[in-house]
Amino acid sequence: MSISQKLNSVLKLRKESNLSKKDFINSFQALNVVKLAQEHIKYIAFQCFRDELPQIKCAKLKRQMTLLCILYGL
Repeated sequence: MSISQKLNSVLKLRKESNLSKKDFINSFQALNVVKLAQEHIKYIAFQCFRDELPQIKCAKLKRQMTLLCILYGL
């Protein structure tokens, strides 16, 4: 399940529940919210890593860093 699908399911559950936002996050869906936040951080780290690759001047280093970025993305 992708990050956007998980986010949509959590938001749908939030709308359907009668809990306050604080209660929803702290008790009902706390684990899902934490997992979603961790996956979001990994995604942003990957995006930043990928965006910095064109600035590398050395061809050999750029190739190795590109392979590392692909591996990290998997």
